[in-house]
Amino acid sequence: MFCVPVRLFIRILTSEMPTLNDVKDSASLYTPAFLAGFAYNFVMALHFTNNALYPLYVRAEGGGVTVVGLFMGVYALAAVAGRPVVGWLIDRSGPVAVLVAGSLCISLPAFGYAALQGSGLNALVWMIRAVQGFGYGAHFSAAFTLAARIAPAHRRNEAIAMYGISGLAGASVGPSIGETIIRTFGLSTFFVSMGCLGGVAILLISRLRFRHSDTAGPTVRAIISAFRTPRIAFAALLAFLLALCSSAPQSFLAVVAGARGIEGFSLYFTAWGIGGVLVRIVGGRWGDRVGVRHVLVPAYFLYGAGLAILSAADHVIWVVAAGLLSGTAHGLAFPAVTTFGYLLVPQEISGSAVALITGMMDTGAAFMSMGVGAMAGAFHHDIVFPIASAAACTAAVLVAVDIRRHPGALFPSRESITLLSQLKRAR
Repeated sequence: MFCVPVRLFIRILTSEMPTLNDVKDSASLYTPAFLAGFAYNFVMALHFTNNALYPLYVRAEGGGVTVVGLFMGVYALAAVAGRPVVGWLIDRSGPVAVLVAGSLCISLPAFGYAALQGSGLNALVWMIRAVQGFGYGAHFSAAFTLAARIAPAHRRNEAIAMYGISGLAGASVGPSIGETIIRTFGLSTFFVSMGCLGGVAILLISRLRFRHSDTAGPTVRAIISAFRTPRIAFAALLAFLLALCSSAPQSFLAVVAGARGIEGFSLYFTAWGIGGVLVRIVGGRWGDRVGVRHVLVPAYFLYGAGLAILSAADHVIWVVAAGLLSGTAHGLAFPAVTTFGYLLVPQEISGSAVALITGMMDTGAAFMSMGVGAMAGAFHHDIVFPIASAAACTAAVLVAVDIRRHPGALFPSRESITLLSQLKRAR
């Protein structure tokens, strides 16, 4: 069962990797660089998707539902706070260097949790939680910038979609593996296992070589100027609403399932990953062919339906059904939103653009964890998934209205050309 991935990892670790400069103009999508990034992201996904199980750690240390929300929110807030620096570093030093640094920040805190277990949620725990959140933000932004930069121009949505399969595949098995480790061996073994996974991921991505550009990185003024367009703001809003959808189960499903007596709740994430993988295999090119906005409308409505089912679920069967619908929706929506933001700015600040879009996703995750978490603590946790479902439907309506107002901007490339022209005139 594990022979194929093991052989792939060994081949990547022992083969000579081309530089990113050598592959960025290739007509092929599935280059050695793409495969190395794919394998890296799969291993890291086994790590960071287990963030959904961290509420169990908070509970074990005596924290209630509000503290769970704060703990999950600090992770997202740290990712948001570091995004401007992360985006600038990607554009200046390249995505691979940022991936290595980000992976270290994600993985080393896991060993810290293991060492500090039983000492309560003291200040040091919150500090390493913030470091871990910063690392996640760096990884997330750099990973999809890497996928977009090494892809042919007419296949960028497909590149982000197919690259993201590695994360979805990791998400489909990661939490189940983590839950099994916790139940069988305890939290300490779980944290050590997560840290070791990070080490394997760093070995994989460090095989990619890159050459620094002879030109200086973008200035802060240039980045701010490019981000003043209304369309960038619209893409950021869509990313925020998408995060409300995806982060609600991550932050609160463990708590809600426990209160309802639903065992095996981690199967939601397995189904979520399977749905996302299948739809990307079938429809990875849809966004490039018909326009990313036309993919987003059904995707957001589908997310709303999945979360509505989850809000009323009282058995694991309904949890799995909700996971399949939500995963399918996310498999379509995430690459479309990310591609939309990537194409709205010049190439030299594309890393900052992806950092902005993914940063807005983390902002949404922070709001879900802390804002909605506070409301859940004050009222009841059953309000979480209806709020997330409403956010999905709102996003679908906003995109539909935008298509009606701007019917000529059907394809990402045309939208990009129009907006770049506006940017040049503004300068």
